[in-house]
Amino acid sequence: MNDLDTIIRNALLDDATRAPRLPETWGGPATSFRDVGRRRSRQLRYAALAGAAAVIIVALALLIGRSSVDRVSPAPAVDSVSPATAADRVSPATGWQPPGTEFPSQDLGAPTALESLTVSGLARTIRVAGQPDLTISTELTYAGGHTAELERCLSVGGGAGCTPEWNPAPLGSLGITSSVDNGVADDDLWTWQGVPTGAAYVVYGNSAEQRWQRPIAGVVVFPNQPGVDGAVAYDINGHEVARIDAALADAAAQGLRMPELADISKDQFSQLQQLTATTLHDCLINDGATIAGNVADTTTNVWDRCVNQTKATVTDAVDALHPRFYDPSTERPTNSDPAMVYGS
Repeated sequence: MNDLDTIIRNALLDDATRAPRLPETWGGPATSFRDVGRRRSRQLRYAALAGAAAVIIVALALLIGRSSVDRVSPAPAVDSVSPATAADRVSPATGWQPPGTEFPSQDLGAPTALESLTVSGLARTIRVAGQPDLTISTELTYAGGHTAELERCLSVGGGAGCTPEWNPAPLGSLGITSSVDNGVADDDLWTWQGVPTGAAYVVYGNSAEQRWQRPIAGVVVFPNQPGVDGAVAYDINGHEVARIDAALADAAAQGLRMPELADISKDQFSQLQQLTATTLHDCLINDGATIAGNVADTTTNVWDRCVNQTKATVTDAVDALHPRFYDPSTERPTNSDPAMVYGS
């Protein structure tokens, strides 16, 4: 995680400078959970929620910014995703069909390789025309608190926007990729992860141009239209299931607070990340899982058990450091080499 100071200034409003960011680079072995030891290209910059939720949103979406480092491979050919026929999008029960033009997406199944460890049953690869493939996955990482935490991440081109488990995100998370700035596609993507169960279609756009898509693993993505920040989800019969925009997401985030952070050093932070990755990996292997490309092939019950075991191990390791904990919305670290760096 890097350059969050710049990201927060761009993404949040008046109180952006109070939000924490991680150091520009991290020391430590390249096998750690967040690929410590080298810079990652950050391709998703997640839409900010304004006002008092500023600090919360850093963790809510991990506000991933732009970088020219580690450019990704060229996007798939435009014809790699075939549009549905008119018959495919008409509800057999009512004849209702979503308005506008389909922007088709393709479910490629579980990913074959990721930078962070996940389980195949909680991960999908999504393809849309003209863009690098996107992945949705559940991951466990140490993010600076009392223990490791689960995140639901939408990733593309080495960058990711993640919603941590302490944020219930009742309306889901909005984002905009930096595909154009990173030179990987001709359009940025507007993204909504956490589309409610029961939604058969999501419609995005304005009266002049509307597109629709079927959610995959609770995710929809559309070519970004400047000035359009919302979408509506419908069931198979055309009844509205949910709607979201920046204002609604902001209101839903009110009252959330980012958990306390440990006042630890960069090295201690890196060691706790490494401990999280190693403990989870070893637990899965010992329970008979096979792991290829950081994707574990096992049951979700085994995954859940290993997540809980890893959290207990990390909690003990944090407690052994006897760190001071602080509220990142009102306090600052006192460590001489702090894991969290703040803007001026």
